[in-house]
Order: sequence, then C-alpha cells, then structure tokens
Amino acid sequence: MGRTFAGKDEVYSFDLKQQSAFNLSTQPPFINIQQFYIEGYLVERIYELGNVELRWKNCVTAFRQDGEGALLTVATPAGEHQLRADYVLDAAGSHSPFRQWVGASVTAKKGDDRWCIADVRFRKHPPVERHTWIEAPFNDNRAVCGST
Repeated sequence: MGRTFAGKDEVYSFDLKQQSAFNLSTQPPFINIQQFYIEGYLVERIYELGNVELRWKNCVTAFRQDGEGALLTVATPAGEHQLRADYVLDAAGSHSPFRQWVGASVTAKKGDDRWCIADVRFRKHPPVERHTWIEAPFNDNRAVCGST
C-alpha cells in the first residue's frame, strides 16, 4: 500500500497487491538499493553483453554531431584524442556540458530539502505501507518519504 499527500490531503494511493505483477517479485515492495550497487550491477552487465566500451578516467571535452554520428574529443591520462561513436550515453549529472552542446533546455528546480533515510526495527510488524508527503506540514512543507 502506498499513499501520497500534499499537505494534509491524500492525492494518490495504490495497493500493490491489486496489481497483476505483484507476485512476480520475491522481494517485498519499496526496498531501496544503494546507488553504488546499481552502478556495479550495470557495469557487470555491460561487460557481459560485450560490444560496448567503458572508459575510466576519461573526460569528454567537446562534442559535435554530423551525418555519420557523434565526434567526441576525449581527454585521457595519456592525452587528448578524437573518437567517433554511433551512440553516446551521458551520465555525468546535472552539470554535464552535453545539455549545452545539444541545445537541451533544463527546467529542473533545485530544492533545498534534506533527506534522512533510516532503517527502523519493530517488535511487532505493522502492515507494509509507504507514505510520501510532497509538502509535509510537520516538516516546513518539505518532502518526506517513509515506509513501515
């Protein structure tokens, strides 16, 4: 079960048990996995698939597109060189220069929320339910997310 609130108003709720894919997972709902685990799993899978090149300690310093694909200028510990690619995946984050290079507009709003994620052990387990407040009145109208 999950509920989303805006202030004191419940704006959305759902029951995972009512969804057709609920029994497909052996894990209970709302398990958070640390980002570094996900990144590790992705890297392992990329190596398994092959035909993809991961370059560590490299930095793209220039980018342009033409009829043949993308032309990247790459700085490496050994120096700078150019690289042609059919596809480019940018995972450099919100300050990546790729947005400017490709003319992508950014409409994201930066919040000043602080998050505390904690594991809590109960003597008697409550029902599994996740509550998310978009504007929590008890937290200066900042977002809060929690599971039981």
